[in-house]
Amino acid sequence: MKPRVLLWALLIVGLLLWPTTLFGQRTGAGRRPQLMAFSVGAKAQLGFSDLRLSASAYDIYSHGLQPTGGIGGWVQWRADEGFLLRPELMFRTRGTRLTCEDVHYSLSEQCLSVGLTAGFYVAVARSLVTLYAVATPRLNLPIGGSVSYRDDLNGDLHVALSRSEVRAADADLCLAAGVELPLFLSRTLYLGAEVGYGIGLTDGLRHPSAFGEGEVLNRTLVAANPEGRGLWRGLELSVRVGIPLGSRKLHLRR
Repeated sequence: MKPRVLLWALLIVGLLLWPTTLFGQRTGAGRRPQLMAFSVGAKAQLGFSDLRLSASAYDIYSHGLQPTGGIGGWVQWRADEGFLLRPELMFRTRGTRLTCEDVHYSLSEQCLSVGLTAGFYVAVARSLVTLYAVATPRLNLPIGGSVSYRDDLNGDLHVALSRSEVRAADADLCLAAGVELPLFLSRTLYLGAEVGYGIGLTDGLRHPSAFGEGEVLNRTLVAANPEGRGLWRGLELSVRVGIPLGSRKLHLRR
């Protein structure tokens, strides 16, 4: 491991472990700080995405991961028994690149994602830091973007996403694990970080017969096997910041 990478890894681990000792102590007023059952906040996301084509005819294409990003909001409820629910609304970007000899296909998309996160959490001993594992089914609604296609025969083709083979909506599932801790500054803040992997549940591409000949952008891709599916997938790294809501305190079970 390179020294710089090791240094960053130790720094991150130290920042995560430091609150476990800080929050295990009592406050100056002699009271342990409390977590609240309800909270609301914002979320930012970075990662990489790809549109995996399932038909064997597409195996000849090499895939290039596209950088992704996102920002949105969430509302969270946590039960004393270790169960949590977190509805989310996100603005996300995603995309994919496919190449094979002279064929170059690139898709860039912006979408709104509506998700409902559900999972379980456990408290780190003698602290208010919690570790959690969650699953988030999401409905993704494309709102913009573009598709580009180039080969030696057709040259360069560019169309808006709305005129391409991308469906008007698709669904996926994100499986994630993370950590959440309270920061006590001028007021209580909740800080969370998680890593997840998105798995497509429904086809992200329409059947080629669903649109006219003049709008078929990726003729080479769909002609090989029109029954193939296009499923989104990707790695997601997220950070969350929130504030408590209401007066119901959370009693962690250790």
